[in-house]
Amino acid sequence: MKTETKVKKEQEAPKKKKERRTEVLIQEYKGKMTFSIHDSDRLKEEEGKPGFKTLVIGFGIEKAKAILKHLDDLREYVDEEG
Repeated sequence: MKTETKVKKEQEAPKKKKERRTEVLIQEYKGKMTFSIHDSDRLKEEEGKPGFKTLVIGFGIEKAKAILKHLDDLREYVDEEG
């Protein structure tokens, strides 16, 4: 009697998204300081080419204070949804 060995096909691991590279920019806008996060491409910058930057989020001091007040809630949201 011949024994067959069935090899189970391993489930493919979910594809990981490429980690988003970001950088912070603190600058003056219309007379007020702003905090912004931009996507960046440091490899291009290292090669002497301008890094592609796209605004992810930007805000002033009042919104920054509100975010800090609810930072734990934001972390919980990211942990659940991320």
